[in-house]
Amino acid sequence: MINALMTSPSWNDSAFILTFDEGGGLYDHVPPVPAVQPGLDPAL
Repeated sequence: MINALMTSPSWNDSAFILTFDEGGGLYDHVPPVPAVQPGLDPAL
């Protein structure tokens, strides 16, 4: 893809951004719930 962009007439007016995303793991867009200190859980 970069070769096609570099040889095109649009090359002088283009920006190419390459990003990296490591493999594995899951992304969660919601922060986790706060943890309860051991011994302070009213359900116990």
